Amino acid sequence: MRVKRSQRGMSNLKIHFFEEQCHYKIRNKSRLKRGIQQIISDSRKNRAEINIVICRDEFLLEYNRRFLKRDYLTDVISFDLSDEEQIIYGEVYISIDRIKENAAKYRISVEEELARVIFHGALHLTGFNDNTERERQEMQKQEEIYLKSSEIQ
Repeated sequence: MRVKRSQRGMSNLKIHFFEEQCHYKIRNKSRLKRGIQQIISDSRKNRAEINIVICRDEFLLEYNRRFLKRDYLTDVISFDLSDEEQIIYGEVYISIDRIKENAAKYRISVEEELARVIFHGALHLTGFNDNTERERQEMQKQEEIYLKSSEIQ
């Protein structure tokens, strides 16, 4: 896990982007940050520090096996590392391989699919789940709202 907490506290929102075992240049970081800021603000959390880690299928599959005991490919895994209810410390791991494949499948841009998945991960960190059909529908609704508000569609 990458999140490091400073003794002096932090500003309202810190978002860091990393690459792990891949090379992918994120083009619209300011829009992504704006969308994440809105998600955090709407959740009424006081502060947040989120690491977004872009990786390959193999890396995320290993995390899925090791931490979630699931043996399948996925596009995103979120880790809530918070120990205080009103503060978000978390990591969102995203497979760029899944993003590219899903973008082609749904005939959308890689940037839009990446934004959708980043917002999906951030929504998980604020308490949204997608375990049931109803929760999945609500999550998709929220993703659409933040995609539109951050002008990524």
